[in-house]
Amino acid sequence: MEERSFNEAMAEFKQQIESLPEDRRSALRMLAEETRKRAADIKKAGEAGRIAAMEFTQALGELTEANAKLIDKATDLNLLTKYAKFDAEARERELRGEGRGHDS
Repeated sequence: MEERSFNEAMAEFKQQIESLPEDRRSALRMLAEETRKRAADIKKAGEAGRIAAMEFTQALGELTEANAKLIDKATDLNLLTKYAKFDAEARERELRGEGRGHDS
């Protein structure tokens, strides 16, 4: 129920309460107030949930961005490691005389 519809229904309910005998009004007034408070609490919880969802979405986006950067760094490190291994093997071959221009 939308807030406007709820407020209209509550106003109508309160008018109906006032048309009852006094001995029945007190309990119904307390019920109406309890209902109003619960509706306010639900509204606050809904707003808090919406804010939490927005914050979670933002944090998830930041985490995804950080993860992409980490993957890029890992890829760079992997390529650097492969190059270093290739370079070390080439230098080792050169030192053993297995490089180009040498007869084995």
